[in-house]
Amino acid sequence: MAGAVARIYLFPRIIIVSDLTRNEPDSSKTNFRDWKELFHVALVELDETKLPERIATARNAIVQRTEELSGQLDNRQEKNELCDALNSLRTLQTITRKHSQ
Repeated sequence: MAGAVARIYLFPRIIIVSDLTRNEPDSSKTNFRDWKELFHVALVELDETKLPERIATARNAIVQRTEELSGQLDNRQEKNELCDALNSLRTLQTITRKHSQ
């Protein structure tokens, strides 16, 4: 396994429930409420050529969901998860850029 890189990420406030046998989200059913699945797909993507697109797709879904929740007083847990997910994607993108240089 030459060139393989192991990635371990800890996200204490993010609850990810996903079918790990699927590598691709079902684009016919994808809506912005599926941000957790898209986030998970980005996290587990091992193909460095697909990773930037996965990160962008997840980020767009997270931003859209954040906008949907703006002005609502409840959903504090999900708002925290959204913030953590965006920060995690930024970190993943930074690590990926440094690794590819």
